[in-house]
Amino acid sequence: MTELPQPLSLQVVTSPQLLQRVADVIVSREMGAARRVLVLVGPLVGALILASSIGWLVGVDLFEAALIGGYGFIGAAIGFILVRRSLGRRTMGIQATSALRRRAAGIELGPEGVTLAARTLPWAEVSWLARWKDCTLVHFSAADALVIPDAALPSGVTHDVLAARIAAWKAPG
Repeated sequence: MTELPQPLSLQVVTSPQLLQRVADVIVSREMGAARRVLVLVGPLVGALILASSIGWLVGVDLFEAALIGGYGFIGAAIGFILVRRSLGRRTMGIQATSALRRRAAGIELGPEGVTLAARTLPWAEVSWLARWKDCTLVHFSAADALVIPDAALPSGVTHDVLAARIAAWKAPG
């Protein structure tokens, strides 16, 4: 029987900006090209239809053109809001399938403060590994991942070494 690699202990610190960028990348990958185009083109088409309709109805001089531009902006904003709400619901649905979010988190409140208990997720719950910029993403669902910056890896451990260790730990399960 092959001996499994030793566990790694990491101190991972990720900024809110990095987490937001990773979340945007994950959602963008999940959306696919057609939906990304819809996010960009949908509000624009809505604004153009609204603006041209109003322009046709009122006849276009300088004041009306400014008014049409204002209505076009409102139409674009409404289109953007509707698309973002739709994508937000889809993202929440995908995140609901995440093993990380389904498991109870132990929390203890006391005089010292808040203590968060460790949780162990079996390797079977890890969907895949991905590489993004200088980070390894350990995915638990299509829209949820643990971000491990390369800077948090111990000396001598690269992304490839980490990926090999995870593959070895995942294989027996």
